[in-house]
Amino acid sequence: MFRYRCPRCSVVLQALEIRAGKNTVCSKCSRPIVIPADKAQWVNEKGDPLLTSPTMVIPTGLTPPPLLRPMAMDPASESSADADNDVLGAISHGDIDLPSEAEPTAAPDLPAAIEPPKSPAPAFSRSLPEPDDGDGRVELYPAAPAVPAPVAETPRPPRTPQPVKTATPPPRREPEPAWSGPSSRSPSRGQRVVHSVPVDTSAVALPEPLRLRTGMDIAVDLTSALAMRMKPPPRPPRDLKPSTAIWVLATGIGVALFAASLVSTRNFAEVVRAIGVAELLGGYAWITYLAYRRDPQRGIACAIPPITFIYLRDRRYAKYRPLRFVVGGAALIGLALLVPLVQPHTRQWAGVGDSQPTITAQPDIATQSKLEQLRHYRDQRQYDALIGLLRTLARTDSVYSDEAKNRIDLATELRTLSKHVDSGVKIEALAAYATWGGTDARELCLEASRSQNREERMMALRLLPRWKDEDVARRIAEMIGRAGTETSAAQDALITLGGPIAERAVIPLLRKDDQGIRLTAIEILGNEKVGGADALAALKEVARLSPDPGTRQPAEIKVQQIQERLKK
Repeated sequence: MFRYRCPRCSVVLQALEIRAGKNTVCSKCSRPIVIPADKAQWVNEKGDPLLTSPTMVIPTGLTPPPLLRPMAMDPASESSADADNDVLGAISHGDIDLPSEAEPTAAPDLPAAIEPPKSPAPAFSRSLPEPDDGDGRVELYPAAPAVPAPVAETPRPPRTPQPVKTATPPPRREPEPAWSGPSSRSPSRGQRVVHSVPVDTSAVALPEPLRLRTGMDIAVDLTSALAMRMKPPPRPPRDLKPSTAIWVLATGIGVALFAASLVSTRNFAEVVRAIGVAELLGGYAWITYLAYRRDPQRGIACAIPPITFIYLRDRRYAKYRPLRFVVGGAALIGLALLVPLVQPHTRQWAGVGDSQPTITAQPDIATQSKLEQLRHYRDQRQYDALIGLLRTLARTDSVYSDEAKNRIDLATELRTLSKHVDSGVKIEALAAYATWGGTDARELCLEASRSQNREERMMALRLLPRWKDEDVARRIAEMIGRAGTETSAAQDALITLGGPIAERAVIPLLRKDDQGIRLTAIEILGNEKVGGADALAALKEVARLSPDPGTRQPAEIKVQQIQERLKK
């Protein structure tokens, strides 16, 4: 046990030597401090440096090293220290021998005049007041009760003397060094050695001494308890963090709903997409928050999506846990978008349908009407036969054919099939609906021209020339310049549309930066079904002002062709 000062409030504290260099909390200012391990910072109970203050060590018969010998005391101070002799410290060091408690000896009869000597009372801490006479002081070695004089007895025959067992004295302890500071059993100032009066242990058996707990003993126990509370044993590591558990649970639910959508009549694609979006946003917000806690500028930079991925790949930010949420959310969103594409095939393999209709056997479906055949092939998911029937309906006259009586029902069924999940059925149903449908067939074809599916766009280019208006012509002209055969299909559609409508839609293409688009526009305007007076004026301007020789020469050729055609 040693004392030291708090570096913040300068209060004198004490701690065990094994706690030197450890962290603790000041009992006065409640601020974290480090217990000094340097003995130069240790102090005595007065607050003076321990290494420079005079200290008396109770001798134990061993000669301490020269550097650790106690400083000599003058006779005046020696006489004043009588009242502060540390009897408990002397007993602990073995300077006062006590009988062993294991094998007490029988106490023989003593005359009443002989009394066991009294040991001096222990000296407590200087903070305690001096006791008054008769205040109930407890003696460490109470005097034995008076023994009455022996009474004459009938003499007995002599017996062989038995060896008397004597109590083994307690082991002697080595003296504490002077630099170890005041202990809980000895004051900090110099003490005289108290020698016990020799006692015949074979004649008197002393009872067990009363062990008193001083304030210093209580302080030691309290310090040990506080040290254990401030540094509890480490908690066992958890196998699964809460964030990881949430990610596993949410991803598992999303995957399970995706699988259920493929093999059941229910569609959970929207729920899977919502879970994916929640995970993606959660991971994005988490990594941005962690970066902002480290540095606000990093947090602002991390909020930019391309830079966010750099922080997600850094293991210092929650050990890739935000990356799990982002990747898991993106995967769930992709699965949700994949449901409409693979759902018809997986449901067909699983043998389930959207409504599970009752299948009735028909003798020969070919003898039925086109409407019945259409419903039968749709319900039985016979997509090859259904596509063949749709192509037949697209070539059938909707006014004078035998199926004209079912025109309204056929238009309703074809409109439903024009939004079918199977792209082949959807494309052929759009062509059939353009023949059997109403005014909204034009809107469906314009919508199909903006589809991501190339086959749908090609079908729309073949169907749009049926409606000769400005919107259709402009939409077809916008599709010129696409890769592949779409530009050729758009060129044919504008030539099929023909007239001033196609001419006005193509003239703005002459001012495009792409040379291929300009050449295609010159070719369309030079066609006899499209080119007129407006096309002639526009081509003359191109031939005169265009800086591109590859554009001027074709324009001049078409100008001559149009002029010759207009002269006839």
